[in-house]
Amino acid sequence: MPTASIGSKSGTVSFGNYDADEGPFDFNLSGEVTRALVIDDGDAVGYSDSGNLLKWNQGYQNDVREAVNGGAANSAAFAFGNLAAGTYRISAT
Repeated sequence: MPTASIGSKSGTVSFGNYDADEGPFDFNLSGEVTRALVIDDGDAVGYSDSGNLLKWNQGYQNDVREAVNGGAANSAAFAFGNLAAGTYRISAT
C-alpha cells in the first residue's frame, strides 16, 4: 500500500500457484496511514550529547554517531516536552 499520503488505504494480495485445479490465494488488506514524526540526533530540538562521539556521514540524514574509546564518559540524551497522550515508538540502533 502506498504510504506517501495520509488516509485510508486498501489493496489485494494474490499468490498464484502451479496447481492446475487450484486458483490463486487472494486476500484483502486495509489500513490507516497517519502522520509520523521522526526526531533524530541530527535535529537541534531535544538532543544533546557529551564525551567523545564521532559523527559519520551515513545512515538516516547522514548523522550516525559512534562512541569512541578514550576514557571519557560518552552519553546521548533526548528530552521531549508537551507530548500528547498516546502510543509512541522509540527506536535506537
